[in-house]
Formats: sequence, C-alpha cells, structure tokens
Amino acid sequence: MGCDIHCWVEKRVDGAWALVPSRRGEPGFSGWADEAYGEKNPGETEVDRRDHNRYMAAWHIDRNYALFGILAGVRRGEYRTVVEYPVPSGETGLRGWPEDRCPDLKDEQEDHSGHWLLLSELNAFDWQQTIPVEGRVALPDYLACRQRHDIWAYPVGSEVSKADADAMLASATGEAAQLLLRESIRQDPRYHGAYVTVTRDVPYAEHVPEFVTQHLPALNATATREGVGPQDLRLLFYFDS
Repeated sequence: MGCDIHCWVEKRVDGAWALVPSRRGEPGFSGWADEAYGEKNPGETEVDRRDHNRYMAAWHIDRNYALFGILAGVRRGEYRTVVEYPVPSGETGLRGWPEDRCPDLKDEQEDHSGHWLLLSELNAFDWQQTIPVEGRVALPDYLACRQRHDIWAYPVGSEVSKADADAMLASATGEAAQLLLRESIRQDPRYHGAYVTVTRDVPYAEHVPEFVTQHLPALNATATREGVGPQDLRLLFYFDS
C-alpha cells in the first residue's frame, strides 16, 4: 500500500501559531483539493465547512519516498534526516503532531509519524550531500563513458563485471576502435541486455528535485510575504498508510 504526506504551513506570531493557507498557482496548492472542495456545498454542515477550509489550506507535496525519508525517516531509512538527535531504542525521534498547532488544525488528527520542521531547519540542511546509489548500466553505455551513465536504466540480460568491461575498453585503442567495440557488443547475441553494476554518489537534491527547486523557494517566499523569518515558519505534517 502506498504512503502519502499531509502538510500544512504555519507562522508564529506573538508566540502562537497561525495557519498560512496555500495559494492558487503556487507549488503547494492542491488542484485535487480545489476540485473536491473548491465549491461550497449549500447543504454542508459547519464540520463540513471546517474540513473544506482545512483541505483547501493544505500544502500539497507529491509522493516521494526519498523525501519522506529525508523529512522524517519514513519509508526510506538510508537518508540523513533534516533534524537528527539521539533517541532511546525503539523510538522514532519524530517531534509528533504538535499540540500547539493552530486552531484551524485542532480537529485534524494524524494517521502516523507526525512531525514538524522549521523553515530555518530546511534551509540549513545540506541538500547537496550525496548518497551512494547502485544501479545497472547497459554494457554499451558503460563502454561509451564510464563516468557519465544513467544508473536508472534497467537492462535484463546477464551481468558483466566492471573488471571485464574495463578490460574490453582497454583492448580498444582510440576512439574509432572503441566505437567499433560498442557496435560489435550491440550486435553480439551473447551480450544482448548485458549490463554492468555501478555505484554513483548522487546528491540528495537529485532525489527530491521538486521539493528543492519548487517547494523550498515557495516556502521562503511565503515567509517573506507573511513578514516572518524562517525560524517562525514551519511545515507540519503526518503520513498515511
């Protein structure tokens, strides 16, 4: 079963948190919420209306398990989290769904893994740190350039060791010979679908490009628009399933 994140943004004013609704046309605005809750139903109750306002105000972030791991250690535990501090064995280290959340969110109950992060913490996090990622590279592509390859290709033939692939490349002297080698590999049925397993250090930002290039700038723009510093704007969230 899939897992999704449910987010809202709050600003701190005079020591209390207040909801900052997402805005139409900005990265956090949910087209789905707009379609589902955008028109007021004449027959809706006050509870319906509060749900309506809460969902319309939510900050929408698409499912990305790498991001979930970075934000809260959910689904992907191999990443460093934005906030790290020692916790007793068996505990998650999450801050929890905040008790001091704004009145608009008092009725919102978390499913699991409630947490919150200040914008200043998100800004301070090193999004360019790397994590080793292992993947398969089609043998001809590896021979073409061992340093620039797409490790998210999925060839399904037999594996060729890096040592053997490097030996093939060393046997072909000059660009013309290497081109001939690659073409012969492509035509040879023994190497149909053959691949080399490689490991590359990939920046965190490449795993969560939408968050780094769209959501984070939008959150900073929101803080500026609302007249608060990054230490007084927070993203609070929980996960389902």
